[in-house]
Amino acid sequence: MENDLHSATQTEDAARSLKTESTMDVSDYIECIERNADEWRKTCQSANFMFFNHSLFEGTTLSSVVQRIQAQFPGSACTALMNVEKPARLEVLRNLKSIGFCAIKFHPYSQKIESQHLDCILEICGHAQTLGMPIFICTSFGTAKMHDHDGIGLACKIADRISGVPIVLLHAGAIRCFEAFLLAEDRLNVFLETSFSLDYLEGSRYIDDFMFIFKRLGSERILYGSDSPFVRMDSAKEALERRLRGYGFSGAELQNIFHDNAARMFARKD
Repeated sequence: MENDLHSATQTEDAARSLKTESTMDVSDYIECIERNADEWRKTCQSANFMFFNHSLFEGTTLSSVVQRIQAQFPGSACTALMNVEKPARLEVLRNLKSIGFCAIKFHPYSQKIESQHLDCILEICGHAQTLGMPIFICTSFGTAKMHDHDGIGLACKIADRISGVPIVLLHAGAIRCFEAFLLAEDRLNVFLETSFSLDYLEGSRYIDDFMFIFKRLGSERILYGSDSPFVRMDSAKEALERRLRGYGFSGAELQNIFHDNAARMFARKD
């Protein structure tokens, strides 16, 4: 019962936070970094920081935040949640890259993505491919809106069009993990990311499914993610490492998942 309550609370907190993150300004971002830096530093030297307020993506407004991140966590990446209501000009993505952003993201739940947004999204993804920026897609699955906003479906549409940059399925599809796996098998530029799903589904048969998928797909196509602050970074890393070792993953495979894959993906190509 304690696990169920904890998971439900995490989900509710995440849903509330997605709304507030979209209005964070520069001072909010810097305050968040300073407040959490010591805790994050216990488990990582660098990370992928995701920004949700697309009203800040033009100009150099966020350059001071990116600089603060690089000072605290050298080698980190920054990812921008793109506005799906209107196409972003190539110049907007080029500006983001110039101030230190490495990738873009779409979140079907928080952005309420539907079929009418697809053309805009594909145009943005085309610009990202031109600039060598990986594309992250939230593929979580749940709530009463689970059939209204389709992360796996969106990932399929993007992967069918985009082959020149990595496409990362955040949360590895959750309970739709085999659909995520089948897409990744078909498209070699598709990667699965581990955040939240394994913690949320702890104790279910899905843990065995995830381990099978990760092993079958290969450690070179799996990225560790913590989903901090919704899941504690230290406990997320320890739990995943324990599960992977228990299923026979080698030290070299763990190195791929926890470090090398992300390092290769975010290597700057100017």
